[in-house]
Amino acid sequence: MDATLDAVVDFTCTLEPRRVPEPVLRLAHDILLDSVGCAFGGRDSVGAKVGLAFPALPAPGSPGLVLTRSEPAPLDVAAFVNTAMIRALDYNDTLGVSHPSDMIGALLAVTHVARPTLDDVLGAIVVAYEVFARITDRMLGMTPQGGFVVDPYTIDQGYAAAVGATAGLARLMGLSEEQTRHAISFAATNGTPLRATRSGQLSNYKGVATAVSSRHAVFSTHMAAAGMTAPEGPFEGRHGIVELLTGTAGPFGLEPFGTWGIERTQLKYFPCTANTQVGVWAALELRGLVDAADITALELHTCAFLRHESGVEPAKWRPTTRETADHSLPYVVAHALRHGSLTNDAYAPAHLADPATLALMDTITVTIDPDIEAAWPGTLQIRAVAHTADGGTHTVHVADPKGTGRNFFTEEDLRTKFVALASGVLSPEDADAAYHELADAEPTDPFADLIGPLTA
Repeated sequence: MDATLDAVVDFTCTLEPRRVPEPVLRLAHDILLDSVGCAFGGRDSVGAKVGLAFPALPAPGSPGLVLTRSEPAPLDVAAFVNTAMIRALDYNDTLGVSHPSDMIGALLAVTHVARPTLDDVLGAIVVAYEVFARITDRMLGMTPQGGFVVDPYTIDQGYAAAVGATAGLARLMGLSEEQTRHAISFAATNGTPLRATRSGQLSNYKGVATAVSSRHAVFSTHMAAAGMTAPEGPFEGRHGIVELLTGTAGPFGLEPFGTWGIERTQLKYFPCTANTQVGVWAALELRGLVDAADITALELHTCAFLRHESGVEPAKWRPTTRETADHSLPYVVAHALRHGSLTNDAYAPAHLADPATLALMDTITVTIDPDIEAAWPGTLQIRAVAHTADGGTHTVHVADPKGTGRNFFTEEDLRTKFVALASGVLSPEDADAAYHELADAEPTDPFADLIGPLTA
């Protein structure tokens, strides 16, 4: 008996579309738009090139949809490439401390096979996000009450992505309840990635770790649809994930379905990891008060997670790769202070090695503020205190940056970001048309008909 597996399967198979509130579906639509825009931005990423370099490509009859491209690929490879593109710039959404839109790459890969309407796709996104939210709450230590408590810095988010994407795929592909149970068990049993992906100088693999999970989700769904059976207790059974993490099999402590975890999703205004967004906003405010060249010490007071992930390792003060720099609080703050912005150009080698930026980074310290820590993750905050050579002190305090729940994107924010990203592949006019083709679509429109303007 595995109560967690039972709950996930029941939710996946029995959720009725009429039970999904209209604001939740609108949010899923916004997330879809943001994710497709990010895929355009990551079209030429290392991960996309690696995925498309598999010897079997292009294979005759390959049904997998590859975003931004007219040529298809095998389903699992398409899922890998889609997610790699969505993830490449670290510009896609976040929920808690993870990136659930990584799963959308898998869902869209099967478009030509499942033949869904737009509403079907949005429903699958909702299912995937609700499962993902509950798994990450438990696996990454976000809700310690009940069940077990584990070190939130051990297992990576790809575990939840594999399980959530598989639930969404099972829904989209119309799997039976029994097939769905096996598919989710496959994903949960063989999808446990390590958080070493995000430690030290970050490698190219950081950008494709969840792409591997997306590929795994597609293959898990295929195995179940083809009749293969899976372990009966991947979460709570003997040698399941609970026993792996705690030493003893037992309850997983999954939050009951009924609330909408997707509503905690945040979008990114800047191309850097989610929690460092607030640091960029603080830098831009501070820039109006002080000249970066006059700063002798810059104190950044924030929550424990932001410090742990982006402000404690020596590599974060000397990033040599984009993957490290966009996860470095000292780097994004120093660059924004000096340049008044943070764009994809910020990660060019010349900027990473800029002596003035490195000197400013050396003045930065990152500490935990007890009040800010107590409010996290509900409120993301940072307090920046700059000391200058003339003895002056300048302080800014930023909370709820653009993209968070209390300060969410407007429609114009979404369109502007999408068009800016897609204009690297399409003309600005075609990028705008592609945005509106998807943004203005009717729920019953066949999703495949909306794909044309999204390829090049």
